[in-house]
Amino acid sequence: MFPKTLSKKGGSALLRGALFAAIALGLGFGNPKIAHALAPAGSTINNQAIGVYTDGSGVPQNVTSNSVQTVVQPVAFMDLNANNNKNATPGSTVTFTHTITNTGNSTDYFNLSVADLTGDDFQILPSIRADANGDGIADGVLPITRTPSLAPGESYQFVVTGVVLGTGLSGNTARISVTGTSAFDSGITQSNTDTVNITTNAQVTVVKSIDRNSGAPGTGPYTYTLTYTNSGNTPATNLTVTDVLPLGLSYVPGSGTWSGSGATALGDGIGGDPTGINYLYGALPATVTANIGTIAPGSTGRFSFQVTVNNNILPSIIPNVALYAYNDGATLLSSTPTNTVNLAITQLASFTIAGDTKASANLGSSVIFDNLLTNTGSGADTFNLTYGLGSFPLGTNFQFLQADGVTPLTDSNGDGIPDTGSVPAGGNYHVFVKATLPATSLTTSPFISLIIFSTPKSGHKTPTPVFYR
Repeated sequence: MFPKTLSKKGGSALLRGALFAAIALGLGFGNPKIAHALAPAGSTINNQAIGVYTDGSGVPQNVTSNSVQTVVQPVAFMDLNANNNKNATPGSTVTFTHTITNTGNSTDYFNLSVADLTGDDFQILPSIRADANGDGIADGVLPITRTPSLAPGESYQFVVTGVVLGTGLSGNTARISVTGTSAFDSGITQSNTDTVNITTNAQVTVVKSIDRNSGAPGTGPYTYTLTYTNSGNTPATNLTVTDVLPLGLSYVPGSGTWSGSGATALGDGIGGDPTGINYLYGALPATVTANIGTIAPGSTGRFSFQVTVNNNILPSIIPNVALYAYNDGATLLSSTPTNTVNLAITQLASFTIAGDTKASANLGSSVIFDNLLTNTGSGADTFNLTYGLGSFPLGTNFQFLQADGVTPLTDSNGDGIPDTGSVPAGGNYHVFVKATLPATSLTTSPFISLIIFSTPKSGHKTPTPVFYR
């Protein structure tokens, strides 16, 4: 509890340090797809000097220079993924999946174009369609020519589709080029090449999807579904789908289901599955394997399983892709990747701050409090710092200082408020507060101040008042 009374002796009083702290999360989604560690556009880099001297009375004094600010300018970067190679039967529609990611430091959108390349065996009339949920299936029939606006680190998925000529011959090949270009800087561009090979045998495609594409550490279950289709002219046999779970995800035991057996759960071990499928989960590494015996021409099926997100996962994008192989009636084809499905791990914001107590200080003097802030969230954060007078006497002047206890704290994120800069998950930051007391005061009780944590702009933490007692 707060001390009730304390008499002043020699102009001194019990002091307790205080500040208000506000989280400003620096997520960027912690995105592993970001290839450039760019400071956000519009943020400021501050520099301020301090001088120390002794005045005519022999008292040490500090003087600070003006603060020089450098504003970070927008820079465009992008990542377009990936090249594809698929077989298709004459007269069928072929679909290629792509993901474009804004790896620049400011919001941007990207113009998309596609062209049928020359010098191959036949022509395709390709078009680009949205695939917002990343399931490898076009969201509609209308073509698109650009992405929506993407924040730094944000991705957008789309598909390229084209019709294979009905007169095409087995072994013929066609190539398509798809290009993304930054709207902010047209000099930033990337291209992928999609290749289609004509076959008259079985033609199987496997498309991967997830029921939710974002979540926090420790949540779930999330359901992955793999849908297989034989668009060829002959039965496909021995379709084997292998899905190695990425780090950060855990398999839910007994969660496998198959369209061929309804809601009946599949066994995780060897044997015991319904006729037509062999389903297996192996723990080292965590792998789901399904073997489908026969897929008739024109038929479709699917199987699903569930995962949970592990605790203490940093904010990130967890991509997942499966591999599949099958016999097309003539050849056992090598493994082909499915589309990539992303699960965005959101950040959990949490922190603690331990105040500091000084036994006494003379009125008219200065005292420095060392407040230890610990980032207990799941990712690196930046903490804005403001102070409240609390019960300190009127006229008390507060100043935030850097780790040297002398240099004023600066503003690293350009919002006009001094802050800690980026503090890693689990990391500590010493917040030094210099309190200069007025020469006189009518206050006789201990000086106590209130600490309040404000709402971060990201909205990941509710305002929480905290009292130091």
